[in-house]
Amino acid sequence: MEIVDLEQEKVKTTLVSRKFIGWVAHNFEVSEHAEFRMVERDSITNRNLKTSILNSPLAWKTTTQGTTIIALDLYNYIVVALDNGKPIITTFGTTKDKGTTVEVKYQVDYKKYMRGE
Repeated sequence: MEIVDLEQEKVKTTLVSRKFIGWVAHNFEVSEHAEFRMVERDSITNRNLKTSILNSPLAWKTTTQGTTIIALDLYNYIVVALDNGKPIITTFGTTKDKGTTVEVKYQVDYKKYMRGE
């Protein structure tokens, strides 16, 4: 088995840091569209959005939209955009209707990133 020195390798990733997730959790605003989607889908298990963001199992930057996706659980996620340095939750999404998980959504986005799309 080959040992890879990550210090010397250029690791390509779209994942975001826990520090960024914490910053979003403490400073976010919710758009009207996102509020509507959350009520419409009524599927957030933890109604405390700040806690859900802090406990996120996965978060990554999108390459095409310049936004960040933060998973709230296995199926639900939020899309965060920066507006004048302030994190704005622009929408609430779910992968349940497609029969997949947010992890699969991340893999698809990462493959697009690696192909340069």
